[in-house]
Amino acid sequence: MLNGGSGVDTTNGGSGNDRIIDDDFVNFDIHNGGLGIDTIDYSNVTFGSGVTINLATETTSVSGGNTETIRNFENVEGSQGGETIIGTSGANRLDGNGGNDTIQGQGGADTLIGGSGNDSLDSDTLGTVDLIGDLLDGGAGNDTLQGEAGNDTLLGGSGNDSLTGDDSTLNFGNDSLNGGSGNDTLTGAGGNDTLVGGLGSDTLNGTNSILDGAGEIDILDPGDFGARDLIILGTSGSIYYNGAGLDYAVIDNFDRFSFAGETDSDKIQISGSLSNYTLSSFTGTISDVSITNGTRINLGGEIIAYVDSSGLLTSADFISVL
Repeated sequence: MLNGGSGVDTTNGGSGNDRIIDDDFVNFDIHNGGLGIDTIDYSNVTFGSGVTINLATETTSVSGGNTETIRNFENVEGSQGGETIIGTSGANRLDGNGGNDTIQGQGGADTLIGGSGNDSLDSDTLGTVDLIGDLLDGGAGNDTLQGEAGNDTLLGGSGNDSLTGDDSTLNFGNDSLNGGSGNDTLTGAGGNDTLVGGLGSDTLNGTNSILDGAGEIDILDPGDFGARDLIILGTSGSIYYNGAGLDYAVIDNFDRFSFAGETDSDKIQISGSLSNYTLSSFTGTISDVSITNGTRINLGGEIIAYVDSSGLLTSADFISVL
């Protein structure tokens, strides 16, 4: 571990896995991590507004100020303020620490950590095709997490978060989304996704209106008891799962119970009139997905969802969008 301290510093990590600590953004420092898996650490800095830490261009720049050189680093520890952190095409660990950070991977198996604050995390550049999965952890605060291609894991943490498994241009990747605590919105988009709402009143979308189910099988789990969650199987004019039996949603832990005088039971949103759908009881295993004491939701003879609930669903469990 090397600590440059105050003043204009030149540091070289050499071989091995090094951590070089920079205590400010105001000097024209030159840092070289050298060989190994190296970390540039700004965690002692208390501000970060207007700062961009870019591993791809090997620079740390302050808007309207100076630029530092940071060569041969794989990982970043951000400041206690809010900065922009950009990775490389390789595997990076980018940690925003405090403040409202914007963090973007560029490829490789990345780990993006928002830390405290309201952060924006994007696993790759929009429109790129990187099939390697990434881990995004929003931490505390109201965060926005965006996966791209690849099998990504998105963790909202505490706060009211928005998690999306894939972008609207390239829809693939079997993603795992967990909202954590707070009132979260989870959208799996393309691929066979698993969505867990966690604590709070959450909204779960297995796919999106850009490209409907398209043969995918999604697992939607509201994840808690005592808060009202919304599971979306369709929007106005768009039925998410209707692919001649090739796609459907599995809805686990659907809560049909509410306390007296409250409206905290879960709801399922469907497209069109309720009269277009039929319900039936089902117990068994379909495509290696075990459904116990559940209900089938059928549309035109095709199964669009299996719901794990206590007892047969009724119209009161649904919201229709015409």
